[in-house]
Amino acid sequence: MWTFVAALAALLGGGLAGVLADAMVDKTHRLRPYLAGLVVGLLVFAGVQTAAQLMSQPDSDTPTRGEGPTPAPGSTTPAPPTRSQEPPAPSTTPTDVDPPLIMASSLLDLPSVSVDTNSSIDLDESGTIEIDGTTYGRALVYECSLYCDGSSPQTREVTLGRKFARFTATAAVLDTSTGNYRVDVTLDGRPPKTFTTTPGNPAKIDLSVAGISRMRIQLYAPGKLKSPLQAGVDAAGGQNGGGLPGIGLGDPLLLPPQ
Repeated sequence: MWTFVAALAALLGGGLAGVLADAMVDKTHRLRPYLAGLVVGLLVFAGVQTAAQLMSQPDSDTPTRGEGPTPAPGSTTPAPPTRSQEPPAPSTTPTDVDPPLIMASSLLDLPSVSVDTNSSIDLDESGTIEIDGTTYGRALVYECSLYCDGSSPQTREVTLGRKFARFTATAAVLDTSTGNYRVDVTLDGRPPKTFTTTPGNPAKIDLSVAGISRMRIQLYAPGKLKSPLQAGVDAAGGQNGGGLPGIGLGDPLLLPPQ
């Protein structure tokens, strides 16, 4: 709008310029008295036009909406404040689970592998037993009365599950028996480890069973077993039925890894 007004004023000013020129030269011109007023009016108009233009221009020192003040040269603009960091979400990764604790176990508490009945019928599990002055909490005993129902050797095979480190036991002749005895321990079908014992001379057994799946223990009679018929004849004749086995495996334990 102000541009249109300025253009109109320019046209009027051009038309009046000639008239003013004549009035200034000719002192008797009839428009001369109005010359001073016209000049003042033009000056006022020019001032109003200039003021209007200045008001229509934005102030370079006034920041626009959303902008902050212009930083001074050489200064750094501070970063806008950020939201406080939220605590990390709980981890969904499952924690490591400790392996089950392996305790020492008695041979008598482990699962037995099924064997020929004739090879295990004369074995018995005993509680507290004393042999040659030593007391054992538990024992695997091979003992017969008058005659044996099974054969020699008598066998106990158990599953270890590769969980244990060592096998310990004491092979000892019962106080009521005599003779020389043999004990074989076989681990996973390897050649057996052989131990011998006599009255008053127990045999200490201490074997590594690390990584072993099965263990077989065989207890041998000190001599040839009597048949039931021979045992009856001996008993009728007042004989004591000698040659009957009597050996115990005291405190047979499977120990866990350290």
